[in-house]
Amino acid sequence: MNFKFVHVADLHLDSPFVGLRSAPDPVTRALEGASFAAYDRVIATALERQVDFVLIAGDVYDSEDRSLRAQLRFRDGLGRLAQAGIESFVVYGNHDPLDGWSARIEWPQLAHRFGADAVEAVPICRDGLPIAAVYGMSHRHRELRSNLARRFRATGDDAFAIGLLHANVEGIGGHENYAPCCLADLETAGMDYWALGHVHRPTVLRSETPVIVYPGSTQARTRAEQGERCCYVVSIKGGVASLEPVAVDAVRWHSVDIPITGLDSDQALLDRLDDALRELRDDVGDRPAVCSITLSGSGILYHVLSKPRYLEDLLDHLQTDQSGDPFVWVDRVELAATPELDRDERKQAHDFAAELLGIVDEIRASPQRLAELRDELAPLLEQLEKIPRRVAVPFPTDEEQLTDWLERAEAVCLNLLEGGRS
Repeated sequence: MNFKFVHVADLHLDSPFVGLRSAPDPVTRALEGASFAAYDRVIATALERQVDFVLIAGDVYDSEDRSLRAQLRFRDGLGRLAQAGIESFVVYGNHDPLDGWSARIEWPQLAHRFGADAVEAVPICRDGLPIAAVYGMSHRHRELRSNLARRFRATGDDAFAIGLLHANVEGIGGHENYAPCCLADLETAGMDYWALGHVHRPTVLRSETPVIVYPGSTQARTRAEQGERCCYVVSIKGGVASLEPVAVDAVRWHSVDIPITGLDSDQALLDRLDDALRELRDDVGDRPAVCSITLSGSGILYHVLSKPRYLEDLLDHLQTDQSGDPFVWVDRVELAATPELDRDERKQAHDFAAELLGIVDEIRASPQRLAELRDELAPLLEQLEKIPRRVAVPFPTDEEQLTDWLERAEAVCLNLLEGGRS
């Protein structure tokens, strides 16, 4: 039998947006309501597509101490589904485990919320005939390190078996390793489709039975979460799943790279920035955007950009004009550019600047020296992370980023040694 469902995860309702300082009221309001607006779009998608049911794979809320507002908005959305005869199935994850606070409110009859004691199987019927079964289990505690996937086993009698779980498969980076499991655990459980949550980037781990999918978060919460955020509309025909991502995010994060190469004046830089933001406004359509700008490349403007307060003043200028609707809010400017310099030629000068270049090359070529540098920087970085900043400081988290940081430090030192003429 053919049917359709929506697979969604990581709603993080009422999630705060951290780090956007001095934003005007329209921007602040849009960001504060973004998680709810994205959820409303999920519900609207399910109603418009007339799906048979909706799967929600954990982290409905942003914290264990979930707000009453978030719980009521979530309940009301499931209520709209129920009024249309659409069932919903919910598991909870590490951000909203079952031992967190829950308001005592009534839930729609067609909304099924899975417990944490054991894997439960719930059949789904249409016109009195079974079309699928959903197997689900929630997190009881936030710090859940046991493998829940190994507890899932389909009976073999289901028309179509679905596993609903919040977990980290194969230790995917950038996310805590809660409810860890491996692909083999999922592949041998007898499911036809795994509806997963926890990883915020849309990711299809397997496109054939068993299909294994992370739909990603519905709304980006930080500048690290770039690009479209969606839910999946999944159509089952003859037991085969086809996936359609549907964008539901209310505010989208972008990064814009502006090379300073060839720019010979402050006005030339301002003109290029204006052109880039105008293009972004044309691209975003009716969706507001938050934008981070990186000044890259090399050129004669570097010594100007590195002056005290220059980047802050530039950011103030870019944030002044917010007349566009929808808005494009520039939240930070990062300097990743370098001076215009022939390094090989400069190293032949046999002065202190040439010695500096040689030291940087030695460190960059030695994994051991890089590791020592990281250890030396650790206490400083720990203190810097506590300081609110409007201008970006890209902290190194791996060897590639540490090398990039080293090159930027070289640029700053050379600029000082050359008296701002590099």
